[in-house]
Amino acid sequence: MSNKEDINQLLARYFTGETLSLVQQQELDAWIASHQQEFEQMRRLMNTPMETSAEIHFDAGKAWQKIEPRLENRT
Repeated sequence: MSNKEDINQLLARYFTGETLSLVQQQELDAWIASHQQEFEQMRRLMNTPMETSAEIHFDAGKAWQKIEPRLENRT
């Protein structure tokens, strides 16, 4: 493995918890050793919880109460 696509595939498999062969793990370890800062950035991003739509709370009534007075002042 020598090109970026191969490394990207190994990184994807690593971050999704897939098992790597011994050769694949060695290739990934070698890449990580020479790209430590880039790998740490990826690791931090992958470990950051993503906001889901269930976590987004939107109160349409409250939003309308804020905007309605502005609209009335325009007419």
